[in-house]
Amino acid sequence: MPDRPPALPMALLLHELPDGTRHYDLLLAAQPKVAEEDRVVPTWRCAEDPLALPPGAACPAERIGPHRGLYLTLDHPRSLQGPRGVVHPVHRGWHRAVSEGVEIQVGERTVVVSLANDHLRRVR
Repeated sequence: MPDRPPALPMALLLHELPDGTRHYDLLLAAQPKVAEEDRVVPTWRCAEDPLALPPGAACPAERIGPHRGLYLTLDHPRSLQGPRGVVHPVHRGWHRAVSEGVEIQVGERTVVVSLANDHLRRVR
C-alpha cells in the first residue's frame, strides 16, 4: 500500500462584502508551513460552505488568486482594506490529495471533495 501524502493546512472563511453578498473562501495550502505575509495559498471562492454539502451535491467554485498565509490561522473576524468587506473564520483543519480529489479533515470530521470545471462536488 502506498504511503499517504502529508496533511497540509486548510481554512474555510466566510467573506461578507459591503453590498450584502457573501461567499466562502476555501484555502488549501500547497506546503506544510507558510509565512503569514506570503501570498501563496491556493484559494477557491465557493457559493456555499463546501463542508456542509451532502455527499453528491455540488456548488459553484471559482479558483481565485492565492491568499496570504495568515488566513490559514485566522481565529477572529478581519476587516479587509478598502471596500472588500470582512472575513470570518469558519473551519481550520488539514487536507491531503486522495484518488477522488481532496480529503479535508476538521476535528473528527472528514469529507472528500473534487474541484473541477468551476464546481466543487462533495464526494463523501
